[in-house]
Amino acid sequence: MASTTSGTKVDLDQVAYFLITGASRGIGQRMAIETARRFRAGSIVVLLARSASGLESTRAEILEVNPHITVVTSSVDLSNASRELLEDIIGKSLGKKPVESFGLAAIVHNVGTIGNVERKAIDMADRQEWEEYFATNVITVGVLNSCFLRRFGECPRKLVVNITSKACLVPFKSMGFYCSGKAAREMYFKVLADEEPDLVVLNYSPGPVDTDMTVDIQGRSNAEEIRAYFKGLRDTTTMLTTHQTTAKFLSVLEAGQFKSGDHSRVTLPVLITAGFMILNFRWEVEINIHTERIAIQGVDDGRGGGGGGGANRVAGVAAIDYSLEESWESTDEDEDDDEYDEDEETEYDSEGDDEDLSTDDELRRISLVTF
Repeated sequence: MASTTSGTKVDLDQVAYFLITGASRGIGQRMAIETARRFRAGSIVVLLARSASGLESTRAEILEVNPHITVVTSSVDLSNASRELLEDIIGKSLGKKPVESFGLAAIVHNVGTIGNVERKAIDMADRQEWEEYFATNVITVGVLNSCFLRRFGECPRKLVVNITSKACLVPFKSMGFYCSGKAAREMYFKVLADEEPDLVVLNYSPGPVDTDMTVDIQGRSNAEEIRAYFKGLRDTTTMLTTHQTTAKFLSVLEAGQFKSGDHSRVTLPVLITAGFMILNFRWEVEINIHTERIAIQGVDDGRGGGGGGGANRVAGVAAIDYSLEESWESTDEDEDDDEYDEDEETEYDSEGDDEDLSTDDELRRISLVTF
């Protein structure tokens, strides 16, 4: 059986080997920078993505915040990366350093694509399109994960993180590829956690982060209500920044309040009810946010801007994972929806702009939706 919460706390303040995919921008980039900031001298950070220039940008930012570690970049197309190539990347990044010298070996599977949202499920008849989607989002993820864990079998502590989505649990119109891939991917990691009780496996849903992916869905989805939904989220700025979701991700790891393999939730439920009017829809959103009270006051939301002082800072309660139940009152039908955040469709990374989630002593009523 998968390990209990008592064994999932992760200490990042040590010599670590850390590999992350989709690290050239967005959530992957920010996770790489902020996680690497915590590692001790002698650590190795490996960045994978297709954009060589994006990877170099991430590498430069990491070395600014932690010049005492080694950062290795590899521009690779994960849609067709072979086992031999992936093993070679890991082997070369290690050099002559033995795996036993690391207190922690961690991998974050952030890469992800949305797929063809112009097709309905009934029209998904192109075998090549299916194969290419699953190659990037499921098959190579599993192969890379296996290569990583086999190489670091002697490391005393191993962490595996899958960047997931509510779309692995709930169907969304026009998103047959995305929902299918997310479901398959998360189940793989659940099986892994159950088979390997010594591993720490986290399926982390980053929340509502404004991304190139959501812009793509808003523009190309075959479902009108999905397009309107994302326009509403963007117009009302109910999205997080990459800084905010990364701060919460790190807090989840360091608190260890999750069971290995579970879709990332902690134990304190908070009900937030938000009503808002968008186009011809009246959405009464009941968001059952499984949260932990995490002190992230003073975390920059990443939007910058002068003269705002503390206005661009996060305070109070941070939502770790969002399980949402929605009631849409429209002329047609009920629908349930989420927010996306992964690497790119070309490989999208989540990139965010948001409203501050700020409170003083209590949660205020807010509008939030998540994928």
